Amino acid sequence: MRAPSTWPTASARPPQRAAPAPGGGAGAAPAGPPAPPAPLVLTPHAGEFSRLAASVSLEVSGDREADARALAGRLQAVVLLKGHDTIVVDPAGDLVHVRAATAWLATAGAGDVLAGVIGAVIAQNPDAPLRDAAATAAWLHGRAATIAAGADSATGHPIVALDVAEALPAAVAEVVA
Repeated sequence: MRAPSTWPTASARPPQRAAPAPGGGAGAAPAGPPAPPAPLVLTPHAGEFSRLAASVSLEVSGDREADARALAGRLQAVVLLKGHDTIVVDPAGDLVHVRAATAWLATAGAGDVLAGVIGAVIAQNPDAPLRDAAATAAWLHGRAATIAAGADSATGHPIVALDVAEALPAAVAEVVA
């Protein structure tokens, strides 16, 4: 995705596809209007969220739901605030909780896998509300991590991002079976 300074002017026709922004998207969102050229999904963890909020002069209160709602509204983007209890909120403030992940998912590169899953879900369901597509992707991502870590009936084991990606077909198969 292009940096905000290279976004087209308001008179240019914006693209119609959503753009997931891994790593919180701190470099992908403008400090205020104009709106991004396409629907935007930001996927920060707590640290990235704090930096992203600060970049748009948004004070973080510590209430994850309220903070995620405020950032989504400010940026006119879907915000997927990663964590044990992942929060997915759209610009209107409609919120979904996703609690499918194992703690082993907190590993380098897992957010990049999540961004890919979000893109794939959106591509397969272009008419679905963006918040719902992002929440579905977060659930699949979390389920894949649980499968990869062997954490269904035990504490599981450490995983790497590739393990999550390789377990995605099994997570999808469980849904469509």
